[in-house]
Amino acid sequence: MVDGEVLSTAPGQLKLVGSVTFRAAATIEQQGRELLIKQAGNCTVDLSEVREAGSAALSVLLSWMRQAHHLSINLSIVNMPTDLYDLARVSGLDTVLPIQQA
Repeated sequence: MVDGEVLSTAPGQLKLVGSVTFRAAATIEQQGRELLIKQAGNCTVDLSEVREAGSAALSVLLSWMRQAHHLSINLSIVNMPTDLYDLARVSGLDTVLPIQQA
């Protein structure tokens, strides 16, 4: 499985793609922080193309949430894979992370 990456798909829209593993988490986290600095107002993070994710992905999302708060950006997370959402729910992070469930 290919390591994940973060793409800026449009103003105010980021997309996390691939696998968010422990090995790749630090790089992905840094990519996202650099892209968040370029955002303003609202930013949506789309997880529809995440293929593999676990607690490392939740850690990355928490870091981005803190960064967005620091930058006064209203962050929302959409299209979270079911397995990752279940992990967030079990750990109580579903009430902390700005997850928008359909």
